[in-house]
Amino acid sequence: MSGQVLGEGLEPVPGVLVELYGPSLASPRTSTTDAEGRFLIGPASAGDGYRVRAVHLGYAPGVSEAFAIESGSVTTIEIRITREAVGLDTLAVYAAPLQIRRHDTEFGIRLDARTLELLPTPHTASAVAGMTPGARAGEIWGGAALQANNYQLDGIAQNHPGVGGAMVEPSMRWIERVEIRGLGAGAEYGDFQGGMVNVVTRSGTNRRRTGMRVSLENHNLNSANWFRREIAVETDLRAELEGETSGPLIQDRLYFFVGGHALHERRRAQGHLLPGSFGDILPFTESRREFRGMVKLTWEPNYRDRVEIAGGLFSTRVENAGMTGYEAENAGGLVTDPVRFYTGMWTRASASGSRLEVRLAGFHRDERWDGMAGHNIPSVRIFTYGDPPTQVYQNTPFTIHRKPSSHTASIAWQWRRTLGGMENLLRIGAEASRGSWLDQRTRNGGMTWRPARNRDFALDETDKWPFANIIPTEWGGEVDLDARLRSEAVFIQNHLTVSSRLSISPGLRVSQWRGDLLPKGREADRFTALEASGVDPRIGITLDPTGTNRLVMKAHWGTYHQGMLSQFFDRVEGGEVYSDRQIWYHRGDPPSEPTRTFTTAERDALTTGDPHFTLEQIFRLNETGSVDPDYRHPYVNQWILGLEASPTERIRAEFLYVHRDNRNLVALVDRNLADNYHVFRNLWVHTPDGRPIFLDEDPMILPEIHIPYDALRAYIEAAAEAGLPMPPGLTLADVESMSFEQDLVLTNPDAAKRTFHQLQFSLHASYPRWGASASFVWSRLRGNLNSVTGYEAGTGLDDFIEEGAGPFVRPNEQVNFFGRLPGAAPLELKIAAHADLGWGVRGGAFWHAARGDRYTAYFNLSGLGFDYRAEEGGSLPAGLVHSVAGQRVFMEERGSGRYGDRHTLDVRFDREIPGTDGRFRATIDIFNLWNSGAPTRILRELNQGTTVPDSDPDAGSEPAPRRGSRTAPATYAADRDHGGFSSLRESFLGLVSGAGFSGGPVGVIPRVARWRGRCG
Repeated sequence: MSGQVLGEGLEPVPGVLVELYGPSLASPRTSTTDAEGRFLIGPASAGDGYRVRAVHLGYAPGVSEAFAIESGSVTTIEIRITREAVGLDTLAVYAAPLQIRRHDTEFGIRLDARTLELLPTPHTASAVAGMTPGARAGEIWGGAALQANNYQLDGIAQNHPGVGGAMVEPSMRWIERVEIRGLGAGAEYGDFQGGMVNVVTRSGTNRRRTGMRVSLENHNLNSANWFRREIAVETDLRAELEGETSGPLIQDRLYFFVGGHALHERRRAQGHLLPGSFGDILPFTESRREFRGMVKLTWEPNYRDRVEIAGGLFSTRVENAGMTGYEAENAGGLVTDPVRFYTGMWTRASASGSRLEVRLAGFHRDERWDGMAGHNIPSVRIFTYGDPPTQVYQNTPFTIHRKPSSHTASIAWQWRRTLGGMENLLRIGAEASRGSWLDQRTRNGGMTWRPARNRDFALDETDKWPFANIIPTEWGGEVDLDARLRSEAVFIQNHLTVSSRLSISPGLRVSQWRGDLLPKGREADRFTALEASGVDPRIGITLDPTGTNRLVMKAHWGTYHQGMLSQFFDRVEGGEVYSDRQIWYHRGDPPSEPTRTFTTAERDALTTGDPHFTLEQIFRLNETGSVDPDYRHPYVNQWILGLEASPTERIRAEFLYVHRDNRNLVALVDRNLADNYHVFRNLWVHTPDGRPIFLDEDPMILPEIHIPYDALRAYIEAAAEAGLPMPPGLTLADVESMSFEQDLVLTNPDAAKRTFHQLQFSLHASYPRWGASASFVWSRLRGNLNSVTGYEAGTGLDDFIEEGAGPFVRPNEQVNFFGRLPGAAPLELKIAAHADLGWGVRGGAFWHAARGDRYTAYFNLSGLGFDYRAEEGGSLPAGLVHSVAGQRVFMEERGSGRYGDRHTLDVRFDREIPGTDGRFRATIDIFNLWNSGAPTRILRELNQGTTVPDSDPDAGSEPAPRRGSRTAPATYAADRDHGGFSSLRESFLGLVSGAGFSGGPVGVIPRVARWRGRCG
């Protein structure tokens, strides 16, 4: 630990004897302040209860309050002593528990082990970010999901090189602290546009400790507010056994920490399978078994040096993985996911304030999603027009193999000096990383059977599969991505204290990135897909008008470039990554058994005869392009204005304004987009037999459909020859002006926008027996890309959106695509408190209330099963819609829908078991104590095709509240008096609705997922 001793006028006091006392020290450690009043003491083991005593002739002795020394960092305090006559035993101490940081402009949060121990926390460290004012577990301060964040373990990057997110999630009991930063951060931090989450793991100390923890959660302890048709899972059983031991191998020199964690979890779901399982709990569960182990050694050969080496091995096995209630038994995935990692750190500090840090780390995963029936057995999946969850039998559609790996090294040097009367805290460093990402998705059996849905469906009765002598089949949609990534960065950051009232923090970070592709894994064909560099200037100003550190104003401006992910360059031409998804109709006799499969060659040979195949629909997924020579890597411009006030040493208030403007968003772009498509406007959606489909209480009208000219030209010429009607508003003469020539390029489209505004007010209190914090936040996030690439950044159920090249290649996806984005609640209140309640009882609580997120209903274009009628008369032929199949059209301006408001209260109590001297404690966590219910996510696709009339006889009745439900479930109103046609309206949301028709494979019912109470 280090610090500085100041006199009454804040002048440094040299020659002061400084003594460090602590529970792990047999005798005090001493040091003497230098000419600048600074001192450094070590080694000292991490822990609580340390105090510093400062003694100097002519000054009253000063003794600090108790403080903690944290592993992996230098704990710094400031002590003020006053002049007194020799012999007086008066002391004046300055060691504020909520001290304002005057030397930088950073705003963030740090949750230490004690706070994590007292508050009801989630199961993963990355989810702890959700306790930060204005942030969520994934979307931190308006960042676009996990891809926009930088995740670190013990101060070094551990980002997933393919899709973003953390490679390793250590057990919550192994964590010393969690740091969430990014607002006003200096140049030493980069590769993010959202935030940075650093997880610091525990280290051993001179105190030998051994502990074990057993945790149990069971559905009988839990309340549930499910209602029928909900796509959700709940915990059936969660059992954890965790143990750790730590202590000295050599007193004051070498320490160890060893932790082990075993988990067995079962999750269950409502059935959505035919026949007759709607709303019933399925008899099988998703079963997860997980083991995690970690070892950490800490060596302190002297008071200047510290060396840490850590490593771990995680192993996961999941059966029926990805369970949603739509899968038959053994039709889910079998997941194995071994993970191994290592980290190392060496630090060297001096009493003069200089400090050297060297860090390195490596992370490896090998995740496999295998079909439980094997790779050669095809999946049987009920046919729908879109691609949301639907009934799956026999096997998973795909086998998935994902293999991310990364290695990172960094070096940083910190130097503190007074030059020209100004104090300089200079930090210079560099970091480099190398990563690889293998992502393979292969269709099981080479194809998927997609029989039509009906009440009499049975897997083994293949004669009931056809509809009008047709069985749809699905092909392609596979992925084969083999990528290599590298990045380097250097930075310089200075915190310059001009006077006791003014500080300036200039910084500069320079980075470069490169991504290589190996087509189909061929090393000989490896090529550089993307290269980029970025310069991040940053400047911060801190003003203390009173010079007392009671009121501080801060301002910061800076740019933050995004780190490299494979999603930036996987659509560069030549990578051979994606294949189109195709729908082929199998006509004739049904297969003799459900495991029957065809090769591509067999299918192509059966384009005539009986049975035979016909190609009906192609979902374009393989669009690629060249890289724009003027390509620039995406970054965010950030402006911060903040005010911190500390009326007492135990209370601190913050007011903060954040503005973020994403620049150079990346997308695949068709530069000829405006010349390649014809626009049909205001098309009424009907069933094939002519009945209109309703959205809410109004007819469903698609504002625009863009059809490519090549498809139009081919159709018009064929229609003219066959004497068929022309598309609405077009004639044969129009084909002369129709041309289609895509010019695809990976670039930074000027039309891509994303802006974020946020106001935060926070209040913090810290007292010996209790502590609390509260924040009230207003946010606004607007734009047309919910990502930093052309992909839509989906989480949870949103991941069922079919991936494609994005809206700048698919013009239908530009309809209504600018508006309010999800990812930040308009208004949000968070209150956290913990206290020593007496009688050996400690308690903590976290209350979260928020306005509902924004969402937008969309229609998934399909030429199958719908009739698109123009206002001026005539219909858009199905064959033309086939050319844009799978593209979605937002029905209203983005963000027009809003979920209901939500609030939850989570509490924790733990009590020392009497007579055990504090060695045994019992803990209970109660999540969502008030059992509030609010929809937080729906499937937004209007034509998702999830029911047919009479398949669920109770669909029109209000489901009875289930055990412990205190909020009446939302209900559906269904009209069944029109020959099987249903116009469905969900009364709780009042927006998303849809329709189906008798005898067809589609019907529309929105789904709502709710928060549920969890107690364990």
